[in-house]
Amino acid sequence: MNSSFLKELIKMPGFIALVFTITMLGITVSATNPFLSLYCIQQTGMTPLSYGVLMSITMICGLIISTMIGKASDSKFSRKGMIIFTLISTAAAYVLFACFTNYYVLLAVSAVFFGISFAAFPQVFAYARDSISKSKISAANQPLAMNLLRMFYSLGWIAGPSIGSLLVNKYDFNSLFLIVAATYAFVSLIALILFRGDHKTISAREEKQPVHLGVFVKQPQISSVLCTFVLLSIASSMSTIILPLFFTTTLHGNYQQLGWLYSITAIAEIPLMIIVGIMAAKMGKTRIIILGIIANSLYFLIFAVSHSLWFTYFAQLFNAVSVSIIMGYGISYFQEMLPDEPGTATTLFSNTSRIGSSMGGVVSGAVSGMFGYRSVFVVCTSISLVALSIFALINTSIGNSIKKEAEKI
Repeated sequence: MNSSFLKELIKMPGFIALVFTITMLGITVSATNPFLSLYCIQQTGMTPLSYGVLMSITMICGLIISTMIGKASDSKFSRKGMIIFTLISTAAAYVLFACFTNYYVLLAVSAVFFGISFAAFPQVFAYARDSISKSKISAANQPLAMNLLRMFYSLGWIAGPSIGSLLVNKYDFNSLFLIVAATYAFVSLIALILFRGDHKTISAREEKQPVHLGVFVKQPQISSVLCTFVLLSIASSMSTIILPLFFTTTLHGNYQQLGWLYSITAIAEIPLMIIVGIMAAKMGKTRIIILGIIANSLYFLIFAVSHSLWFTYFAQLFNAVSVSIIMGYGISYFQEMLPDEPGTATTLFSNTSRIGSSMGGVVSGAVSGMFGYRSVFVVCTSISLVALSIFALINTSIGNSIKKEAEKI
Protein backbone atom coordinates (compact mmCIF):
# COMPACT_ATOMS: atom_id res chain seq x y z
CA MET A 1 0.00 0.00 0.00
CA ASN A 2 1.51 3.32 -1.08
CA SER A 3 0.58 7.00 -1.03
CA SER A 4 -0.65 6.97 -4.63
CA PHE A 5 -3.15 4.21 -3.81
CA LEU A 6 -4.48 6.14 -0.82
CA LYS A 7 -4.78 9.29 -2.92
CA GLU A 8 -6.78 7.44 -5.58
CA LEU A 9 -9.01 5.92 -2.90
CA ILE A 10 -9.72 9.27 -1.27
CA LYS A 11 -10.35 10.88 -4.67
CA MET A 12 -12.92 8.19 -5.50
CA PRO A 13 -16.32 9.86 -6.09
CA GLY A 14 -18.43 9.80 -2.95
CA PHE A 15 -15.63 8.37 -0.77
CA ILE A 16 -16.43 10.48 2.31
CA ALA A 17 -20.16 9.75 2.04
CA LEU A 18 -19.44 6.04 1.62
CA VAL A 19 -17.14 5.94 4.66
CA PHE A 20 -19.72 7.80 6.74
CA THR A 21 -22.53 5.47 5.65
CA ILE A 22 -20.54 2.29 6.32
CA THR A 23 -19.39 3.54 9.74
CA MET A 24 -22.91 4.52 10.76
CA LEU A 25 -24.21 1.11 9.68
CA GLY A 26 -21.68 -0.51 12.00
CA ILE A 27 -22.59 1.78 14.88
CA THR A 28 -26.37 1.45 14.56
CA VAL A 29 -26.39 -2.32 14.06
CA SER A 30 -24.05 -2.96 16.99
CA ALA A 31 -25.89 -0.44 19.20
CA THR A 32 -29.24 -2.19 18.82
CA ASN A 33 -28.41 -5.88 18.35
CA PRO A 34 -27.61 -6.59 22.03
CA PHE A 35 -30.84 -4.93 23.20
CA LEU A 36 -33.46 -6.03 20.68
CA SER A 37 -34.07 -9.39 22.36
CA LEU A 38 -34.14 -7.76 25.83
CA TYR A 39 -36.72 -5.23 24.65
CA CYS A 40 -38.95 -7.84 23.05
CA ILE A 41 -38.93 -10.16 26.08
CA GLN A 42 -38.80 -7.66 28.95
CA GLN A 43 -40.90 -4.80 27.56
CA THR A 44 -43.39 -6.36 25.16
CA GLY A 45 -44.05 -9.60 27.05
CA MET A 46 -42.77 -12.00 24.41
CA THR A 47 -41.64 -15.42 25.53
CA PRO A 48 -38.29 -16.80 24.31
CA LEU A 49 -40.28 -19.07 21.99
CA SER A 50 -42.41 -16.30 20.48
CA TYR A 51 -39.31 -14.13 20.05
CA GLY A 52 -37.58 -17.04 18.33
CA VAL A 53 -40.53 -17.40 15.96
CA LEU A 54 -40.41 -13.66 15.20
CA MET A 55 -36.70 -13.80 14.43
CA SER A 56 -37.05 -16.94 12.29
CA ILE A 57 -39.83 -15.39 10.19
CA THR A 58 -37.81 -12.18 9.89
CA MET A 59 -34.77 -14.18 8.77
CA ILE A 60 -36.73 -16.01 6.06
CA CYS A 61 -38.39 -12.82 4.80
CA GLY A 62 -35.07 -10.98 4.89
CA LEU A 63 -33.33 -13.63 2.80
CA ILE A 64 -36.08 -13.52 0.18
CA ILE A 65 -36.45 -9.74 0.10
CA SER A 66 -32.72 -8.98 0.08
CA THR A 67 -32.16 -11.43 -2.79
CA MET A 68 -34.94 -9.77 -4.80
CA ILE A 69 -33.52 -6.31 -4.09
CA GLY A 70 -30.04 -7.50 -5.04
CA LYS A 71 -31.24 -8.79 -8.42
CA ALA A 72 -33.31 -5.65 -9.02
CA SER A 73 -30.39 -3.33 -8.27
CA ASP A 74 -28.23 -5.22 -10.75
CA SER A 75 -30.72 -5.01 -13.58
CA LYS A 76 -33.62 -2.56 -13.31
CA PHE A 77 -33.20 0.02 -10.57
CA SER A 78 -30.57 2.49 -9.41
CA ARG A 79 -28.31 1.21 -6.65
CA LYS A 80 -28.51 4.62 -5.01
CA GLY A 81 -32.30 4.41 -4.93
CA MET A 82 -32.18 0.94 -3.38
CA ILE A 83 -29.79 2.10 -0.67
CA ILE A 84 -32.08 5.00 0.25
CA PHE A 85 -35.09 2.64 0.22
CA THR A 86 -33.44 0.15 2.59
CA LEU A 87 -32.22 2.86 4.96
CA ILE A 88 -35.65 4.51 5.19
CA SER A 89 -37.28 1.11 5.74
CA THR A 90 -34.86 0.41 8.60
CA ALA A 91 -35.67 3.79 10.15
CA ALA A 92 -39.38 3.00 9.88
CA ALA A 93 -38.86 -0.38 11.54
CA TYR A 94 -37.25 1.18 14.63
CA VAL A 95 -39.91 3.90 14.89
CA LEU A 96 -42.67 1.29 14.77
CA PHE A 97 -40.89 -0.89 17.34
CA ALA A 98 -40.75 2.13 19.65
CA CYS A 99 -44.47 2.85 19.16
CA PHE A 100 -46.07 -0.61 19.37
CA THR A 101 -45.88 -3.55 21.74
CA ASN A 102 -48.51 -5.83 20.19
CA TYR A 103 -46.83 -9.06 19.14
CA TYR A 104 -48.55 -9.44 15.78
CA VAL A 105 -47.87 -5.84 14.82
CA LEU A 106 -44.20 -6.25 15.69
CA LEU A 107 -44.11 -9.55 13.80
CA ALA A 108 -45.41 -7.84 10.66
CA VAL A 109 -43.08 -4.85 11.12
CA SER A 110 -40.08 -7.11 11.65
CA ALA A 111 -40.86 -9.38 8.70
CA VAL A 112 -41.40 -6.53 6.23
CA PHE A 113 -39.32 -3.54 7.34
CA PHE A 114 -36.45 -5.37 9.02
CA GLY A 115 -36.62 -7.86 6.16
CA ILE A 116 -35.96 -4.99 3.76
CA SER A 117 -33.18 -3.73 6.04
CA PHE A 118 -31.27 -6.97 5.39
CA ALA A 119 -30.42 -5.52 1.98
CA ALA A 120 -28.82 -2.34 3.32
CA PHE A 121 -25.38 -3.82 4.00
CA PRO A 122 -25.03 -5.70 0.68
CA GLN A 123 -26.37 -2.73 -1.31
CA VAL A 124 -23.91 -0.28 0.26
CA PHE A 125 -20.98 -2.60 -0.42
CA ALA A 126 -22.22 -3.29 -3.95
CA TYR A 127 -22.25 0.48 -4.47
CA ALA A 128 -18.71 0.56 -3.07
CA ARG A 129 -17.69 -2.09 -5.58
CA ASP A 130 -19.19 -0.04 -8.42
CA SER A 131 -17.39 3.09 -7.23
CA ILE A 132 -14.04 1.33 -6.87
CA SER A 133 -14.38 -0.27 -10.33
CA LYS A 134 -14.99 3.14 -11.88
CA SER A 135 -12.07 4.75 -10.05
CA LYS A 136 -8.41 4.80 -11.09
CA ILE A 137 -7.52 2.15 -8.51
CA SER A 138 -5.76 -0.79 -10.17
CA ALA A 139 -7.49 -4.19 -10.32
CA ALA A 140 -4.81 -5.66 -8.05
CA ASN A 141 -5.52 -3.06 -5.35
CA GLN A 142 -9.31 -3.14 -5.54
CA PRO A 143 -9.69 -5.93 -2.92
CA LEU A 144 -7.50 -3.87 -0.59
CA ALA A 145 -9.77 -0.87 -1.17
CA MET A 146 -12.81 -2.97 -0.27
CA ASN A 147 -11.07 -4.22 2.86
CA LEU A 148 -10.28 -0.67 3.95
CA LEU A 149 -13.93 0.31 3.54
CA ARG A 150 -14.97 -2.82 5.45
CA MET A 151 -12.62 -1.65 8.23
CA PHE A 152 -14.90 1.32 8.90
CA TYR A 153 -17.78 -1.07 9.57
CA SER A 154 -15.60 -2.74 12.22
CA LEU A 155 -14.78 0.67 13.68
CA GLY A 156 -18.50 1.21 14.09
CA TRP A 157 -18.75 -2.04 16.04
CA ILE A 158 -16.15 -0.78 18.52
CA ALA A 159 -18.25 2.25 19.44
CA GLY A 160 -21.80 0.95 18.88
CA PRO A 161 -22.35 -1.35 21.89
CA SER A 162 -21.15 1.32 24.32
CA ILE A 163 -23.43 3.92 22.72
CA GLY A 164 -26.40 1.58 22.88
CA SER A 165 -25.73 0.70 26.52
CA LEU A 166 -25.38 4.39 27.43
CA LEU A 167 -28.69 5.32 25.78
CA VAL A 168 -30.60 2.44 27.39
CA ASN A 169 -29.16 3.11 30.85
CA LYS A 170 -29.70 6.87 30.70
CA TYR A 171 -33.08 6.80 28.92
CA ASP A 172 -34.85 3.63 27.76
CA PHE A 173 -35.23 1.20 24.85
CA ASN A 174 -37.63 3.47 23.00
CA SER A 175 -35.16 6.35 23.08
CA LEU A 176 -32.47 4.07 21.66
CA PHE A 177 -34.75 2.97 18.81
CA LEU A 178 -35.89 6.51 17.98
CA ILE A 179 -32.32 7.87 17.96
CA VAL A 180 -31.20 5.01 15.74
CA ALA A 181 -34.18 5.65 13.44
CA ALA A 182 -33.23 9.32 13.19
CA THR A 183 -29.67 8.28 12.37
CA TYR A 184 -30.84 6.05 9.52
CA ALA A 185 -33.02 8.87 8.19
CA PHE A 186 -30.03 11.23 8.27
CA VAL A 187 -27.78 8.69 6.53
CA SER A 188 -30.41 8.22 3.82
CA LEU A 189 -30.40 12.02 3.31
CA ILE A 190 -26.60 11.94 2.95
CA ALA A 191 -26.93 9.14 0.38
CA LEU A 192 -29.59 11.12 -1.50
CA ILE A 193 -27.37 14.21 -1.72
CA LEU A 194 -23.87 12.75 -2.11
CA PHE A 195 -24.20 9.31 -3.70
CA ARG A 196 -24.07 9.19 -7.48
CA GLY A 197 -26.71 7.52 -9.63
CA ASP A 198 -25.78 4.62 -11.91
CA HIS A 199 -28.09 5.03 -14.91
CA LYS A 200 -25.32 4.38 -17.43
CA THR A 201 -24.39 1.21 -15.57
CA ILE A 202 -28.00 0.07 -15.67
CA SER A 203 -28.23 0.63 -19.42
CA ALA A 204 -25.10 -1.40 -19.95
CA ARG A 205 -26.41 -4.21 -17.77
CA GLU A 206 -29.70 -4.40 -19.61
CA GLU A 207 -27.79 -5.42 -22.76
CA LYS A 208 -26.57 -8.54 -20.94
CA GLN A 209 -28.83 -11.31 -19.75
CA PRO A 210 -28.61 -11.56 -15.95
CA VAL A 211 -27.25 -14.76 -14.44
CA HIS A 212 -29.90 -17.33 -13.52
CA LEU A 213 -29.21 -17.56 -9.80
CA GLY A 214 -30.70 -21.04 -9.33
CA VAL A 215 -28.47 -22.53 -12.01
CA PHE A 216 -25.46 -20.50 -10.95
CA VAL A 217 -25.36 -21.74 -7.35
CA LYS A 218 -25.48 -25.37 -8.54
CA GLN A 219 -22.07 -25.04 -10.19
CA PRO A 220 -19.63 -27.24 -8.18
CA GLN A 221 -17.16 -24.51 -7.32
CA ILE A 222 -19.86 -21.95 -6.54
CA SER A 223 -21.84 -24.32 -4.32
CA SER A 224 -18.64 -25.29 -2.50
CA VAL A 225 -17.93 -21.64 -1.71
CA LEU A 226 -21.49 -21.07 -0.47
CA CYS A 227 -21.32 -24.25 1.65
CA THR A 228 -17.95 -23.17 3.06
CA PHE A 229 -19.18 -19.76 4.16
CA VAL A 230 -22.42 -21.15 5.62
CA LEU A 231 -20.41 -23.65 7.69
CA LEU A 232 -18.04 -20.91 8.85
CA SER A 233 -21.01 -18.78 9.84
CA ILE A 234 -22.57 -21.67 11.78
CA ALA A 235 -19.35 -22.14 13.74
CA SER A 236 -18.97 -18.40 14.32
CA SER A 237 -22.56 -18.08 15.54
CA MET A 238 -22.18 -21.05 17.89
CA SER A 239 -19.02 -19.66 19.47
CA THR A 240 -20.47 -16.14 19.75
CA ILE A 241 -23.47 -17.42 21.69
CA ILE A 242 -21.53 -19.74 24.01
CA LEU A 243 -18.32 -17.76 24.55
CA PRO A 244 -19.68 -15.41 27.30
CA LEU A 245 -21.16 -18.37 29.19
CA PHE A 246 -18.01 -20.48 28.81
CA PHE A 247 -15.77 -17.57 29.80
CA THR A 248 -17.69 -16.61 32.95
CA THR A 249 -18.75 -20.07 34.22
CA THR A 250 -16.16 -22.61 33.04
CA LEU A 251 -13.11 -20.30 33.11
CA HIS A 252 -14.52 -18.11 35.94
CA GLY A 253 -13.78 -14.80 34.22
CA ASN A 254 -15.65 -11.63 35.19
CA TYR A 255 -17.60 -9.20 32.99
CA GLN A 256 -14.75 -6.71 32.83
CA GLN A 257 -12.36 -9.39 31.60
CA LEU A 258 -14.96 -10.46 29.06
CA GLY A 259 -15.10 -6.88 27.78
CA TRP A 260 -11.32 -6.87 27.38
CA LEU A 261 -11.58 -10.10 25.39
CA TYR A 262 -13.90 -8.50 22.82
CA SER A 263 -11.85 -5.30 22.74
CA ILE A 264 -8.70 -7.22 21.77
CA THR A 265 -10.43 -8.63 18.70
CA ALA A 266 -11.94 -5.31 17.61
CA ILE A 267 -8.67 -3.40 18.03
CA ALA A 268 -6.59 -6.08 16.26
CA GLU A 269 -8.99 -6.23 13.31
CA ILE A 270 -8.23 -2.67 12.18
CA PRO A 271 -4.55 -3.08 11.19
CA LEU A 272 -5.10 -6.68 10.14
CA MET A 273 -7.66 -5.67 7.51
CA ILE A 274 -5.00 -3.50 5.88
CA ILE A 275 -2.40 -6.26 6.11
CA VAL A 276 -4.81 -8.86 4.72
CA GLY A 277 -5.65 -6.63 1.78
CA ILE A 278 -1.95 -6.32 0.93
CA MET A 279 -1.41 -10.08 1.34
CA ALA A 280 -4.44 -10.90 -0.80
CA ALA A 281 -2.97 -9.02 -3.76
CA LYS A 282 0.14 -11.22 -3.56
CA MET A 283 -1.28 -14.58 -2.48
CA GLY A 284 -4.45 -14.73 -4.54
CA LYS A 285 -8.06 -15.11 -3.41
CA THR A 286 -8.07 -18.87 -2.78
CA ARG A 287 -4.95 -18.96 -0.63
CA ILE A 288 -5.94 -16.00 1.52
CA ILE A 289 -9.35 -17.52 2.27
CA ILE A 290 -7.66 -20.82 3.18
CA LEU A 291 -5.38 -18.91 5.56
CA GLY A 292 -8.44 -17.32 7.16
CA ILE A 293 -10.14 -20.68 7.69
CA ILE A 294 -6.97 -22.14 9.24
CA ALA A 295 -6.84 -19.19 11.66
CA ASN A 296 -10.52 -19.78 12.41
CA SER A 297 -9.88 -23.44 13.22
CA LEU A 298 -6.96 -22.58 15.53
CA TYR A 299 -9.13 -20.02 17.34
CA PHE A 300 -11.80 -22.61 18.14
CA LEU A 301 -9.19 -25.25 19.03
CA ILE A 302 -7.54 -23.00 21.63
CA PHE A 303 -10.90 -22.44 23.33
CA ALA A 304 -11.64 -26.16 23.20
CA VAL A 305 -8.46 -27.06 25.13
CA SER A 306 -7.90 -23.88 27.17
CA HIS A 307 -8.14 -23.82 30.96
CA SER A 308 -6.62 -20.36 31.32
CA LEU A 309 -7.98 -16.89 30.61
CA TRP A 310 -4.63 -15.85 29.14
CA PHE A 311 -4.88 -18.43 26.37
CA THR A 312 -8.30 -17.08 25.40
CA TYR A 313 -6.80 -13.59 25.06
CA PHE A 314 -4.10 -15.04 22.81
CA ALA A 315 -6.80 -16.81 20.77
CA GLN A 316 -8.38 -13.48 19.89
CA LEU A 317 -5.45 -12.74 17.59
CA PHE A 318 -6.40 -15.77 15.49
CA ASN A 319 -10.02 -14.65 15.64
CA ALA A 320 -9.03 -11.19 14.39
CA VAL A 321 -7.08 -12.73 11.49
CA SER A 322 -10.05 -14.93 10.63
CA VAL A 323 -12.61 -12.11 10.76
CA SER A 324 -10.35 -9.79 8.77
CA ILE A 325 -10.08 -12.33 5.97
CA ILE A 326 -13.46 -14.07 5.96
CA MET A 327 -15.61 -11.00 6.65
CA GLY A 328 -13.31 -8.48 5.00
CA TYR A 329 -11.96 -10.13 1.88
CA GLY A 330 -14.97 -12.46 1.66
CA ILE A 331 -17.06 -9.61 0.22
CA SER A 332 -14.61 -9.11 -2.64
CA TYR A 333 -14.39 -12.85 -3.13
CA PHE A 334 -18.14 -13.17 -3.64
CA GLN A 335 -18.23 -10.12 -5.88
CA GLU A 336 -15.70 -11.81 -8.15
CA MET A 337 -18.19 -14.63 -8.62
CA LEU A 338 -20.59 -12.24 -10.35
CA PRO A 339 -18.52 -9.26 -11.50
CA ASP A 340 -21.44 -7.80 -13.47
CA GLU A 341 -23.93 -8.23 -10.62
CA PRO A 342 -22.28 -6.99 -7.40
CA GLY A 343 -25.64 -6.48 -5.69
CA THR A 344 -26.60 -10.12 -6.09
CA ALA A 345 -23.08 -11.28 -5.20
CA THR A 346 -22.88 -9.22 -2.00
CA THR A 347 -26.37 -10.39 -1.03
CA LEU A 348 -25.22 -14.01 -1.43
CA PHE A 349 -22.34 -13.29 0.93
CA SER A 350 -24.64 -11.63 3.45
CA ASN A 351 -27.19 -14.44 3.21
CA THR A 352 -24.63 -17.16 3.96
CA SER A 353 -23.93 -15.34 7.22
CA ARG A 354 -27.61 -15.06 8.10
CA ILE A 355 -28.37 -18.68 7.26
CA GLY A 356 -25.42 -19.82 9.34
CA SER A 357 -26.44 -17.60 12.24
CA SER A 358 -29.97 -18.99 12.30
CA MET A 359 -28.68 -22.57 12.33
CA GLY A 360 -25.87 -21.89 14.78
CA GLY A 361 -28.21 -20.92 17.60
CA VAL A 362 -30.07 -24.21 17.45
CA VAL A 363 -26.93 -26.34 17.17
CA SER A 364 -25.07 -24.56 19.99
CA GLY A 365 -28.04 -24.93 22.31
CA ALA A 366 -28.38 -28.65 21.60
CA VAL A 367 -24.65 -29.39 21.92
CA SER A 368 -24.09 -27.35 25.09
CA GLY A 369 -27.20 -28.83 26.68
CA MET A 370 -26.00 -32.39 26.13
CA PHE A 371 -22.23 -32.12 26.49
CA GLY A 372 -21.39 -28.75 28.07
CA TYR A 373 -20.01 -25.43 26.89
CA ARG A 374 -16.49 -26.64 26.04
CA SER A 375 -17.88 -29.24 23.65
CA VAL A 376 -19.33 -26.43 21.50
CA PHE A 377 -15.82 -25.28 20.61
CA VAL A 378 -14.85 -28.85 19.73
CA VAL A 379 -17.78 -28.93 17.31
CA CYS A 380 -16.85 -25.48 15.98
CA THR A 381 -13.32 -26.72 15.30
CA SER A 382 -14.70 -29.74 13.45
CA ILE A 383 -17.09 -27.61 11.37
CA SER A 384 -14.29 -25.21 10.47
CA LEU A 385 -12.04 -28.09 9.38
CA VAL A 386 -14.84 -29.51 7.22
CA ALA A 387 -15.26 -26.07 5.63
CA LEU A 388 -11.50 -25.94 5.02
CA SER A 389 -11.55 -29.38 3.37
CA ILE A 390 -14.46 -28.51 1.08
CA PHE A 391 -13.01 -25.17 0.04
CA ALA A 392 -9.44 -26.36 -0.48
CA LEU A 393 -10.29 -29.60 -2.29
CA ILE A 394 -12.84 -28.16 -4.69
CA ASN A 395 -10.83 -25.03 -5.51
CA THR A 396 -7.62 -26.96 -6.15
CA SER A 397 -9.25 -29.76 -8.14
CA ILE A 398 -11.30 -27.57 -10.48
CA GLY A 399 -9.15 -25.75 -13.00
CA ASN A 400 -11.69 -23.14 -14.09
CA SER A 401 -11.91 -19.94 -12.12
CA ILE A 402 -15.07 -18.76 -10.43
CA LYS A 403 -15.48 -16.09 -13.07
CA LYS A 404 -15.42 -18.71 -15.83
CA GLU A 405 -18.02 -20.75 -13.96
CA ALA A 406 -20.28 -17.69 -13.94
CA GLU A 407 -19.75 -17.14 -17.65
CA LYS A 408 -21.05 -20.64 -18.38
CA ILE A 409 -24.54 -19.72 -17.21
